[in-house]
Amino acid sequence: MKIAVVGWCEQGRSACRYWDPDVNEIVVHSLVRPHDLPPRVGHVGGPDYLHNLALGGYDKVIRVPIVHPKEIKLPDSEVDRITTATDEFLGRCRTSQVIGVTGTKGKSTTSTLIQKLISATGASVRTGGNNGTSPLDLLHPGITPEEWVVLELANFQLIDLCLSVPNMVLLPVDLDHLDWHRSEQEYLDAKFRPFTMQGATDRAFLHVSHRLNRELERISSRKVFFPGPTAAHIHNGWILFGDHRLMPLDRLAIPGSHNLVNVCAAVTTVVTLLGWQPEFAEVLESFAGCSHRLEEIPGDPELTWIDDSAATTPTSAAAALQSISKPSVVILGGSDKLLSWVPLVEAMVRAHSWRGLRGAVTVGTVAFELAQTLQVELPGLPILPITPPRRMDAAVEAARSLAWPGDCVLLSPGFASLDQYESYEHRSAEFRNAAGRSD
Repeated sequence: MKIAVVGWCEQGRSACRYWDPDVNEIVVHSLVRPHDLPPRVGHVGGPDYLHNLALGGYDKVIRVPIVHPKEIKLPDSEVDRITTATDEFLGRCRTSQVIGVTGTKGKSTTSTLIQKLISATGASVRTGGNNGTSPLDLLHPGITPEEWVVLELANFQLIDLCLSVPNMVLLPVDLDHLDWHRSEQEYLDAKFRPFTMQGATDRAFLHVSHRLNRELERISSRKVFFPGPTAAHIHNGWILFGDHRLMPLDRLAIPGSHNLVNVCAAVTTVVTLLGWQPEFAEVLESFAGCSHRLEEIPGDPELTWIDDSAATTPTSAAAALQSISKPSVVILGGSDKLLSWVPLVEAMVRAHSWRGLRGAVTVGTVAFELAQTLQVELPGLPILPITPPRRMDAAVEAARSLAWPGDCVLLSPGFASLDQYESYEHRSAEFRNAAGRSD
């Protein structure tokens, strides 16, 4: 079989491993030749790398998530040859116990918590998707019908989804990635698409904010809304499922009021599918969240350093600011995803009024413009722009100059990282290294 892999990222590498260049003829189409292109894998590059697909005579075309479907040009008679790692996985997976998680923010936290809750019962669980593990890698070794699979699914993976996910979780949805999508509606359609693919025996776990969504009203799967009286919810200091008290809220390990939605999503999903198990309380008492999400960096006796580098939208940075209860300096900025800055600016104003915000350091390609915007709304607040090519070392040094002993320094950028870093994890690593160095 002759296979084209369009674009190059971890899911492209995974596709090459899965289809095996010793068995199939594999050609990668990407603008530049990947430095880690596997042996015996061909390459088509240059500015016309997408337009040459129709000339290749391919039996299968694998779109990796970084490539928009509309960029792949094939004759109408050949469009059905285009697929993705997600659809290939769903078509080949031997278990029906698959849970997909999507939404704008909170996917990783919710997916990880679902995995930990199911694992606490002794069941085998595999996780993949947007968290870095390609769904194709989950097929090796073969999945058994008794196993569970939890997939974190981003809009890039859902935009052209063709197969159903038996259990889908939809967290709150806000606009994101408008620098990739052709319109706001296209982004929203991608988030809702997996639910429109479900059948009557499938389950849709939906945040209550979607209750009046007309598109979701028409889906045929069994709907469960959370938080709510028939699902997991918070009431009078307790986590409840329906009328049953599960555990006191103050025993929950994960920080941030916004994470209560993620907890309710995970608990609703797992308890609906498996029932409440005593082991779940221990998981909730020990799970403090995922890396780079309001994660405290230990070691500084004078300042509290918080890594929230995964906050790549203004809304997610606003939620982080709301969760910090002590005076703080915040590091903001990166590359613009064409989203409204209003939620972030409003959160900064509230933090300054209620929590004694000491100042802000703005970074990345938006550093200067963001600093100007904040100075208009927060006159008198120290705001230090750190413009490229200066990076995290300079930002951390500026934050130290604004902080008082006992304060918090919060990295919650609210913007993408790709202007200066390979990923938000790379940005986090530079922040952690700089924060660990004392003057």
